[in-house]
Amino acid sequence: MSFDSSRSFLMSQRAADQGRNMHVFSLSCFPQARMAGGFNLNRIHLTAKTFYRWLYLCDEIINFQRGLKDAVVLRKIRLRTVQALLYAFEEIEGPPIPRDSLQLIEPGIYGIFSADGTPFTRYFCSPVRFHPSFKDQEVQLVWGDPSFKGENDIPINLKVLAGARDKGRCFITGRTDLPTQCVWILPPLATFGRDHSDPMAFDKYKVVDNLITICSALADPFMRNLFAVDVEDNTRIITFDDLPSGSPTLPSHLPTPPSPSTMDYWKYAFIYTLAIFFPAGEVKEDYSNPEYDSNDLIEELQDGYAELAHPKWQSDIGREALAVYWQLACPTESELRDERERRYATELDEDASDEPGYAV
Repeated sequence: MSFDSSRSFLMSQRAADQGRNMHVFSLSCFPQARMAGGFNLNRIHLTAKTFYRWLYLCDEIINFQRGLKDAVVLRKIRLRTVQALLYAFEEIEGPPIPRDSLQLIEPGIYGIFSADGTPFTRYFCSPVRFHPSFKDQEVQLVWGDPSFKGENDIPINLKVLAGARDKGRCFITGRTDLPTQCVWILPPLATFGRDHSDPMAFDKYKVVDNLITICSALADPFMRNLFAVDVEDNTRIITFDDLPSGSPTLPSHLPTPPSPSTMDYWKYAFIYTLAIFFPAGEVKEDYSNPEYDSNDLIEELQDGYAELAHPKWQSDIGREALAVYWQLACPTESELRDERERRYATELDEDASDEPGYAV
């Protein structure tokens, strides 16, 4: 969980570790605002046109292929804290960003609005749900069902075919002077949930077109989705997180365009990667301990039995709960003025009552 003075809200440690400085909030429960996702724009340079395309792609995979078909626009907004971990729309701080704009998106806090300028109140993306990496997903599926073990293994005959085709050339960098190995563009298990009704679903992804030769040092980062290829943006290589030290330098784009027969694998692998890095970010990702329930923290303060020496009050959520409590407990400037006037009037009455001849 993380908070700093440049923001008016808490976000998960995962989102903070990504270095997000663009924060997109859903207004589906307007006026409540819930974090839908975000990016580190210092790392990823995004035009508005590209962002909208990515937003639709990400919503499609997060919301089980329903897809975001409505014409939505981004607008900068200001939030206010209503309760610990509960934020609301305060006001609009910028015009709608045109959907076809080639201007780079700037860091900031954004809300999703309908094209007519009203808050977009349909559910999209998710404040808490995101995908694991290819590598982590395989571990999770096998742990839940051992029958998945081995589904991502590459058959030896396909390795031979891919090796003969690529001749030791890394498809990502174009280099031939480094050790290489074969990897899936889209691991078969990554399609779990996409074709789960098809008993042969995984097998149809076990084809040589779904394999590339890659520098061995890039194989693990690729399976952890630290980078991916946006084939719809002239095969631009997007680095979503730091690569291990000593990794080969990635070019800005693939040195050789993918063949048409591989495009679907590249596209879905990229969409899957977006679903790892864009969605969610609510601080609830970090807390399962009931001691850190925001409502309970406020209740402890209101009932007067909060032990402020407890470490939870030094956490970000504890400090926000304290701030909200004091905001609720402390009188406003108007209330203080009214109280001063009331006391002044009372004092005048008391002074007058002490004068000779005063009668009620």
